[in-house]
Amino acid sequence: MFERYTDAAKRVIYYSRIEANHRDDPAISAEHLLLGLTWETKSSRDYVFPLRDFAVDLRALMAIPHFPSTSHPYLRDRNIPLDAIGKLVLVYGAEEADRDGQYWIDCDHLLRGLLRFPNRAAEALTQSGITLAAVRKAAGEFRRLPQKPAPKWGRLRLVVRRYYYVWFFAALVVLISLIRC
Repeated sequence: MFERYTDAAKRVIYYSRIEANHRDDPAISAEHLLLGLTWETKSSRDYVFPLRDFAVDLRALMAIPHFPSTSHPYLRDRNIPLDAIGKLVLVYGAEEADRDGQYWIDCDHLLRGLLRFPNRAAEALTQSGITLAAVRKAAGEFRRLPQKPAPKWGRLRLVVRRYYYVWFFAALVVLISLIRC
């Protein structure tokens, strides 16, 4: 599932799980993903928007305390799934990567995925002055730098996905011509 994600984006999801574990929440939501983004420092998102500078303000705007809500947050090891909003953030992040023509889904794509629909994390970001248009513009300037190439099978997968209907109709024509013979 996470083969397209960069190591930094995988760490963001891991940090989000830790945040949800600290709060004793049943699922990872958009707020946890935003807090996971504030933890990550070695990613493209840091070049696009340094969220670490806004971490305390974002926690205050979302009314999430900095200290854990549970008595032993580090001793518990449990699998915490993504809720519907968290999954939607990942889907929109993948769409943003496809929109950029990128195979790899990075942290700035997750940030744009957070800003694409109304949720508590997006409200906190917009109150901090971070908008979707500004992030897209900054990410476009960052993407002009040389990037890590996608694997050959990944590029083929993007082409197949992008031209799915063309492939489908070409296969249908071939199938019909074989049936007539």
